[in-house]
Amino acid sequence: AMPEKVRVDNALARLRPLVEEANRRNCRLVLYGHGPDRWFAQAENSIKIVERLKSEMPSAELGIVYNFHQSHSQMDRLQTVMPKLQPHLVALNLNGMRSDRTKIERIGQGDREREMIKIICESGWRGPTGIIAHDREEDAAQVLQVNLDGLKNILSELGYQDVAATY
Repeated sequence: AMPEKVRVDNALARLRPLVEEANRRNCRLVLYGHGPDRWFAQAENSIKIVERLKSEMPSAELGIVYNFHQSHSQMDRLQTVMPKLQPHLVALNLNGMRSDRTKIERIGQGDREREMIKIICESGWRGPTGIIAHDREEDAAQVLQVNLDGLKNILSELGYQDVAATY
């Protein structure tokens, strides 16, 4: 396995030109990890990358999108990771999560998303939040409605009726 420092250095080498271009265009470069078990998609690694880039390029506008559907291997760490992630977080995407498989579930139909949503709510996060309709078999509008209903139920159960009422 490649040493951690080498992985971070490699990621930085690839991202520096993108950060420079984003700066020239007055844009923010946002990391969006893909692949539930890939090194780059692990929140802790994205945080290391963003923090190093920011220390090297202080004027850079950087951020991270956190995806439940890319975080199956991180479910047990979210409580610890969220405080470190939040200063860099620009958006997060929700979906249902099951502890026994990496398939994307509907919100409210998994066995882990409730506790993850609770962690997010308790963190104070109030930024952009998306819902994944990752299903090629069903109409996206129907999938999204099931997810919205599931999210509304979870928020209500957690005592966030004011937030649930906005859906």
